Amino acid sequence: MKRVTVPSCALVMGCLILLQGSVFAREQQDAPRKKAGFSIGYKQYYAWWMPVWEEFELSKVKTSALLFRGEIVFANPYIIKPGSNFLYNPVFSARFSEKWSLSGSFLYGHFTSRTTRMTSLIYQTISTTSVLQFSRSSAREIHKYDADLLLNFQVHDNIKLFIGPKYQGYDFTFIRKSNLYSLCNIPYNLKDDLRFHSFGAGIG
Repeated sequence: MKRVTVPSCALVMGCLILLQGSVFAREQQDAPRKKAGFSIGYKQYYAWWMPVWEEFELSKVKTSALLFRGEIVFANPYIIKPGSNFLYNPVFSARFSEKWSLSGSFLYGHFTSRTTRMTSLIYQTISTTSVLQFSRSSAREIHKYDADLLLNFQVHDNIKLFIGPKYQGYDFTFIRKSNLYSLCNIPYNLKDDLRFHSFGAGIG
């Protein structure tokens, strides 16, 4: 009777394991994609937003009119910088078949900028020259929005086509508060709202 040695058994077992592994990998590769599914997620990150008024500096303004000539002198340079904050981004994806899927995301952020300073208004009329002292504080509130909805088609394992609408916009609120100390501390407030919305299409 022929004996089977331990090295021979190990060699045969190793070949069987490799063969089984290759067959399993082939079955996994040939398995069809899931025809339906749904996923939802959430992303959040910290952002430094830089709008057009990211840094605006002003130290003096001159005015001229028939009965009024003046100069506004700020106690310190007028520097506006937006505040940084978090951006919130929920996302979702839904698959209908091996090729077709739908995905979407929504982005939201809230940014605030505030300034406070003392100001002198030196104005001159036909007969007199006067100085007004007043403090001025301002606040800018910005709400930023961004949304995408995409219909996707899987051409290949590494190639995907998409098309869908896109929305972006923001709400801008400007509030200014001032106190005229030279006129018995009279307060006055100004407020202005601006809303911008835009729509487009994305394809790629």
